[in-house]
Amino acid sequence: MSTEDFSRTPPRQTLAELQRLLAETDAAIAERRIEELKVLADGYAKKLAMNGFSIQEGMDALKPYRRLRPR
Repeated sequence: MSTEDFSRTPPRQTLAELQRLLAETDAAIAERRIEELKVLADGYAKKLAMNGFSIQEGMDALKPYRRLRPR
């Protein structure tokens, strides 16, 4: 992400640039969340396997938590 001086930029151009930067930031956050989820899923799958459980058994065990909301 860049740090830019918008003091001499026309307002419309400034708004467009800010919207572009916001979209880039949102995309980076979404990409990071996906990567974090993959890491969690991989770790969970490995722990299930080490303890003799199948992926389906793990998914079934998570069903009661479907309605939990992220903080």
